[in-house]
Amino acid sequence: MSRNLSPVNLNTHALTEQVDKASRDAWIETVKNKPEYLKGRVWPRVILGVMMALLVLPILAFVVVMIAAAFSGEIFVDGISPVGAAGLGVGLLIVGGLLFSITFGVTSFVKSFTQWTQWYRLLTFAQTNGFEFVVTTDPSSMPGTIASGGHKVTRDNYFVVPTEPTFEYGTVTRHTKSQQVAGGQSWAFIEFRTATALPNMMLEVKGSDTRNYTFWDSQKVELADQFAKRFTLYAADGAHDAALQMFPPDLLRLIDETDHGFNIEVIHDRIVLHSSVPFNLQKPKEHERVMRIANTVGRSLLESAASMAGDDRGVTVEGDPRRKRLRSRYTVGGAVVGLILLASPYVLVTLWALTKS
Repeated sequence: MSRNLSPVNLNTHALTEQVDKASRDAWIETVKNKPEYLKGRVWPRVILGVMMALLVLPILAFVVVMIAAAFSGEIFVDGISPVGAAGLGVGLLIVGGLLFSITFGVTSFVKSFTQWTQWYRLLTFAQTNGFEFVVTTDPSSMPGTIASGGHKVTRDNYFVVPTEPTFEYGTVTRHTKSQQVAGGQSWAFIEFRTATALPNMMLEVKGSDTRNYTFWDSQKVELADQFAKRFTLYAADGAHDAALQMFPPDLLRLIDETDHGFNIEVIHDRIVLHSSVPFNLQKPKEHERVMRIANTVGRSLLESAASMAGDDRGVTVEGDPRRKRLRSRYTVGGAVVGLILLASPYVLVTLWALTKS
């Protein structure tokens, strides 16, 4: 990575200075009909506003009635039937989910009124620093665990930095089959390319919340005690030694000292750092943070990958490294939570029956 990526060299004035409205409006005219700028159009915001109004009022009315009934003691009158209690439980679950969705929708609705200005700031920032700004890539070829199990994966509001090799950073969203148009789960990502394919491995910061499932214990790589307290290292079958070469003690120490909070996944010809907390790319400090990580941890990761490919003494993995993938399984905790949610209406019925016996 030959380019100096020091945060000191970043020009972030475009993110903080007053936007020239005439220049912004002229730019909008050139891009407003492009599919990737759909979120900036007026009619989706109008439709979203009407839909939220139709949902919010009856749901709020229902919640107010339920709260009033709970405080008055009339919610569990003798006349309520087991079927009614079960229906009430299901209704509360549905209302809870709708309230969560509406909260997310209201936030997106409010932000949409400044969407064009936000895009223009990011575009100007990118042009000033010699980066490329991309609004969305749909679908994206994002590899690794954060892209698994979804209907599709998109990259949104991300930057391509022309170093050697090029690296990218921004937001990646995995959409489930029930969220084909919008929504899903988003992560911050920083991605580097390697010269050769490598087996799948992941360095996970303990306590992070990036994956939706866990890996088999047989794929854990034993680390020294000082690092085992902070990280868990996983490697595909037959690649444990390669993982230890990819993440030597000096690199683990650097990652620990940087304290960036990203999990690091090596897969095929990519090294992807990802966090469950998306970037706020309107803030200069987020870009400075990325450059700091790229200039330290990123460089070291690429050097480590290069040493594996070019050193005859390095660890080799038999067969095609691209076929060496981490095997995953769903967590017990997630399964338990799912069962509890499904069983909650029946639990309410049982409790109701016990109070009547």
